[in-house]
Amino acid sequence: MRLHIEHWPTGREEPKTQEVLFKFWPPLEADDADPWSCHCDKPTGETMDGPGHWEQRVQVEYYDPRVNSG
Repeated sequence: MRLHIEHWPTGREEPKTQEVLFKFWPPLEADDADPWSCHCDKPTGETMDGPGHWEQRVQVEYYDPRVNSG
């Protein structure tokens, strides 16, 4: 999967983003999915502020589209 993570303003030649933090929570009733709960006392998704129930940091891999065709 490819994601566009960082928009470069005019004149920028190098990326700044080094990693992306993905946050995941169990589904809620409002998500139109089968809600379930976890009894581990981690956040359950009532708010997207703060930590996720699970978190994954992913290093950004950069390629120069002027040199690489992808």
